[in-house]
Amino acid sequence: MLKRKSSSERRASPRYAVNLPTHLNIQGIDVACRLIDISASGALLKTNRAALVGDKISVDLPGLGPIIGSVVRITPSHIAVAFPGLLVINHLIETKPHLV
Repeated sequence: MLKRKSSSERRASPRYAVNLPTHLNIQGIDVACRLIDISASGALLKTNRAALVGDKISVDLPGLGPIIGSVVRITPSHIAVAFPGLLVINHLIETKPHLV
């Protein structure tokens, strides 16, 4: 699979499907969630915990530990998080990018 790149694509890093259990801390509350996909610069989390765009959260990434990020998009069941720097995620991903 190749990463799909269109003129509207804003992501600098390819996303990879991972679907791993983890947890996040938002507003001082620790909650279970699922890491749906990840890139070097962000992640998509499935959670029932409410958040606001701009909230700072801590995501416990397997093998990396807690990483601070900012909520950039929300849906009723998902939170998209941007990390302030690039992460090395090789140990979390399969070999193929997640096409969306």
